[in-house]
Amino acid sequence: MGEQLDTTILPQIFCLDVAERNCTCLSAGMKEKGTACGQPCLAEDGTVYFVGWPEETPTLRLGLLYCINRASTIFKTTTDKTGQIEVVTDEYAATSPIVSPDGHTLLYQVAREEPFHNYAVELKEKSIEGGNEESTLVPVVDNASKGEFPGLFITRDRLLSEPFLGESWVVAETAWHCEKAVIAIRRCDGNIRRLFSSRIGAGSISILARAEIEKKRRYRFALKHSTPLSPGIIFVCDVVVDGD
Repeated sequence: MGEQLDTTILPQIFCLDVAERNCTCLSAGMKEKGTACGQPCLAEDGTVYFVGWPEETPTLRLGLLYCINRASTIFKTTTDKTGQIEVVTDEYAATSPIVSPDGHTLLYQVAREEPFHNYAVELKEKSIEGGNEESTLVPVVDNASKGEFPGLFITRDRLLSEPFLGESWVVAETAWHCEKAVIAIRRCDGNIRRLFSSRIGAGSISILARAEIEKKRRYRFALKHSTPLSPGIIFVCDVVVDGD
């Protein structure tokens, strides 16, 4: 699609100060290095995490859509423009940074170096406060049994903007064999639970919106459910987080 464009534009990250009515480029210098920037995530302490895609492989030209098999790195900067620092450096393609509710952990997804599209990714966490402590929540499933979790397959260009259910769970969309599914991942051990299917029935389910009804405990989801033989139907379902 966009990779066939003859010319490229390198998107950058900007901060708009509404009170002062000025705009600051937080990724200054990245364009000169040939790096496209995107997927910004603003933490409560003013730190901004974003993804940088270097234009360094001649056969993978930048275009309208950045494939998950393109090399990328997660950077951080601040709204007062103190420069950029690489946060995730030892992965081929790290994308979709999200900060945990307590501000201590960075959630992101990692793709292996592969020549084809739409393959499984890993979901990882990294400690923000010092050190390089890292853990894998969802690894790639090499041989999935029939009916079991096949691994995390991207169904949108990034993770949900608000994926956390309380402190213990992360919700994500994935392709589950021939259907779209919503899953919950327990952060302490990577346990996977498929959500909503038992209540709504077989078919593809995707998230339209979510709201926190009771702080860190009850969440309401607007969902779209469809099958090959029926049009999409909108459902509203609640999820209650009770401890682990």
